[in-house]
This record gives sequence, C-alpha cells and structure tokens, in this order.
Amino acid sequence: MTKVKSVISNVCVFTGSSSGNQKTYAHAACELGRTIADRGMRLVYGGTSAGLMGQIADAALDAGGEVVGVLPRKLAKLEPLIPGFPNCTLSTQCTLVNNV
Repeated sequence: MTKVKSVISNVCVFTGSSSGNQKTYAHAACELGRTIADRGMRLVYGGTSAGLMGQIADAALDAGGEVVGVLPRKLAKLEPLIPGFPNCTLSTQCTLVNNV
C-alpha cells in the first residue's frame, strides 16, 4: 500500500494499559495504528507494550510508521516497554519524563 502524507504530522493517543473486555477494542486499536502509519503520521503515545497502547504502537510499527513513547520514569520500572525502546531505533523513541 502506498503511504499518503497527511497535513497532520503527529497524532497523540493515550489509552488504557489493558486490552479491555471486548475484542472490538483491540481490533480498533490495531486499525488506528495502521491508519496513522499509512497516512504518514507519527504516533505519540504512552510508551508501553501493555494493552491498547501497545497494540496501537505495534500496529503502527508493523505498518512502517514512526512511534514516539512518552512515559513517566516511575512507570518505566513497572510497565513493559515495547521492544527497542530501551535502545531506541530509527523508527522508535521513548522519552522518560518526571511527571506527566
């Protein structure tokens, strides 16, 4: 699929760190991640691999998108980061902040 560049360059998404109790949530999260990447937008999100946030990020990365995680330092010790965030790659980066 050819990526279409959007006039919007960044989309910030913060969701729950669980997947919810309906499979439609996970499906919608993955669709959102793919759509963000397919439109050439950068995903800015909560920085973990947990729940819907992780599913959105994984889908965006799988579709070739750029992902930026923003995560409080205290949570970085408790929440699972997506693979590659501790050693940032070209398509992913994670910013640890003191407070959100």
